[in-house]
Amino acid sequence: MKINSLMINKLWHMSCMPKYKYFLTNMEYARNEQIKILLELIRKNEDTVFGREHKFKEINNYDMYQKNIPLMNSDEYLPFMDKIRNGENSVLTKENVFLLEPTGGSSGGTKLIPYTSSLRREFLLAICPWVVNMMNNYPGLMKGRSYWTITPKISKEDDGESEIPIGFDDDFEYFGSIGKILRFNSVIPSKINELTEINRFKHITSCCLLSANDLSFISIWNPSLFSLFIDHIENSTPQLIKDIHDGIKGFVESSPQRAKEIEECMKLDFSQRYEAIWKELSLISCWMDGASSVHANRLKDCFPNVQFQNKGLLATEGVITIPWKESGGNVPAYTSHFFEFINKSGSFKLIDELKEQEEYTVVITTGSGLYRYNMGDRVKVESFYNGLPVLKFIGREKLSDLVGEKLDDVFVSRAIENTIKEMGIESDFVMLAPEIKSNGGQYILYIHLNGNSEKYNLLDLRSKLELRLMDNFHYRHALEVEQLTPLKIFLINNDAKNVYTNRCISEGQKLGDVKSAYLDNRHGWIDYFQGELLNI
Repeated sequence: MKINSLMINKLWHMSCMPKYKYFLTNMEYARNEQIKILLELIRKNEDTVFGREHKFKEINNYDMYQKNIPLMNSDEYLPFMDKIRNGENSVLTKENVFLLEPTGGSSGGTKLIPYTSSLRREFLLAICPWVVNMMNNYPGLMKGRSYWTITPKISKEDDGESEIPIGFDDDFEYFGSIGKILRFNSVIPSKINELTEINRFKHITSCCLLSANDLSFISIWNPSLFSLFIDHIENSTPQLIKDIHDGIKGFVESSPQRAKEIEECMKLDFSQRYEAIWKELSLISCWMDGASSVHANRLKDCFPNVQFQNKGLLATEGVITIPWKESGGNVPAYTSHFFEFINKSGSFKLIDELKEQEEYTVVITTGSGLYRYNMGDRVKVESFYNGLPVLKFIGREKLSDLVGEKLDDVFVSRAIENTIKEMGIESDFVMLAPEIKSNGGQYILYIHLNGNSEKYNLLDLRSKLELRLMDNFHYRHALEVEQLTPLKIFLINNDAKNVYTNRCISEGQKLGDVKSAYLDNRHGWIDYFQGELLNI
């Protein structure tokens, strides 16, 4: 009997059902579930380096946990990570660490997250409920194959000094046993992981996607990733059609008929061609909040009739929220990790203590040995569903601080979004970044405009944005004492998204981890982008 996509998707649905039912039936008892998770982790890891240092044996409730363990960040975990890299056991968990996964933000640098069997199970406890809820609400997903974010191994973090392997060989390994099902039903062959050159990777991936006339689901993190493939298709159509016609050994089977279909589809208007190419496409799941909204809107232009799902907040460290259709948004992955939430006054709250319309910073404790780990992610409670808060991601607690100005990305994102909206500016890339100067520093707004720049008053843009940034006392003070010189605008005339992506990759990030942001802490961008620093 030939195995088809419908059979594979039914198997996937069935495999996830037990965890979905548990998640569904325990929503109103989320606090009890959370305390149970916390105490199980504490008991299991009493006899570890971290557990002994923080007197885990004395902890039998949340108050003791909060008293014994301070709020932690990645820098404070470095001594423990060094022990794990050197092969020492029972450092953060009694469970063996089978892998250290690199991660990093747009501020650069790399940190390592220990992976254990418990953490993998925690991921599945979140992913499975999401999958079943999604398939129940979007039955068209069952009919075809899918594309999940796959990133090439452009750079290797392993320096040869770690006793523990660095990095997954295949992105599907995140999902454990379910990953094998996903891999079998993917439109991208596993051999894609062997590609290490970014342009080759984009071309092969684009070919594989175009060849798939049964693509029904696209799952990506930042929508800018798929925009890279759309741009490549637009710029390399003749070569892609030829490669689909002739085939690419190991990746794409020869299909003259499909090549002809693609050729005809590319003659259609932009708003029609991609839905004509992928007639079975039912859902695109991606980030749609914050700076990702610009790229999500670009994808919506490509797929005006396809449904979009605002993907939950998931990081290498753990899963914070998952989409839940009936809630109208994303709910906490409360059966996976233990969560704390810091309100604006600095108080810690548990999952049942959150208030509607309040904003919080997320802190997690996981089976990988991250205890009271400050994720830096900011969320807002939009409503409640069956006792669970419905959370919207609003940004990260990230600071740019050249001279004490303390600009954070949530504040900067709002300032840029409001200014651009007020002025009716159309742009597909905009980012504020610092530039170090001998007498202090300066901020530059890097922007790529859609259409002719002459139709916008860029002097007005600079002035309005500067005024909004001056709502931050520290930024205004730095300007007043001339530690910072006034804001400048750099008008980009090359492919801004590719330049941004390539720098991130060159500094150790995986393609799938690259997140566009309105604020980037790194300086030196003026040497990467082509264009003009405006004298206004």
